[in-house]
Amino acid sequence: MNKSAENYEILISPMYYIGKLIWNVLRWFILISISFIILYPLIYMLSMSVRSSSDFFDVTVVWIPNNFTLDNFRRVLFEIELYIPMLHTFLLSTFCTFLQLFVTSLAGYSFARYKFKGRNFLFALVLVTIMMPSQMVSIPNYIMMKNLDFFGIIRLITGSPSPINLLNSYLSFLLPAALGQGLRAGLFILIFRQFYRGLPVELEEAAMIDGCGHTKTYFSIMLPNARTPLIICGTFSFVWYWGDYFTPYVFFVTIRTLAVQLMDFHFILDKYLPLSQHNFYYKIPLKQAACIISIIPLILLFVLTQRFFVKGIDKTGIVG
Repeated sequence: MNKSAENYEILISPMYYIGKLIWNVLRWFILISISFIILYPLIYMLSMSVRSSSDFFDVTVVWIPNNFTLDNFRRVLFEIELYIPMLHTFLLSTFCTFLQLFVTSLAGYSFARYKFKGRNFLFALVLVTIMMPSQMVSIPNYIMMKNLDFFGIIRLITGSPSPINLLNSYLSFLLPAALGQGLRAGLFILIFRQFYRGLPVELEEAAMIDGCGHTKTYFSIMLPNARTPLIICGTFSFVWYWGDYFTPYVFFVTIRTLAVQLMDFHFILDKYLPLSQHNFYYKIPLKQAACIISIIPLILLFVLTQRFFVKGIDKTGIVG
């Protein structure tokens, strides 16, 4: 039996190694294909953004330009003044992110630790906001921001005959973010709730014994322990505000965010470029340079925070 088993292993071992080789080749082929699909748009943008217009007329240029230039970035930033919508977008994304983190972390802690009437119903409404697209409430939000008044109280206090108009103002973004209705706020409340439910109750009990109230316990004990979900939610919130196109297009008239500027970039170039350059070969390098500039802050943000994502999957997963 032992001799026959050894002979069987000798016969089967070449097939085993051949199968293993085929699987390794297939696995590398799949990984390289996925990487190519993911990296191709970035490589294309980078290649196009550093080309001069003459390279577009040269059929020999495929990926590496003959006339490498960074002039496209300079023209986009300073001549077309892309830095202005970038500044608006940065300020809007930063302030809304901080407000949203503060409110959603408080709401998540309340759902995780406090028992009150209607808690499950309110949390169900939070889950509904996750599943509901923001476009569904765009018209009510527009009407509310255009005629903001709490049952006539604001007009009564200010003495104004008309309600407050918050359109074309940062407050149309800051106010919803401060009241838990920012972009994807329901998802952040869910993440914080699951994280706080995973923390031991003994932490709060020890703080109470030391004389801390509910507020001091939260800000001194619980919030510092929530660094990982704060960084993850802050990263996602900043990215979503940075790339949001629909909401600024609804609320802003004269204020231009980066996403709105890039969507209208084709028509903007017609205003800056001379009539002789209103064609594909002159516009594409500038468009791709603008796209590269727009994603650089997001890439840097993910590079700085990516180490927290694996930790966050473990600590903020769905439990209980």
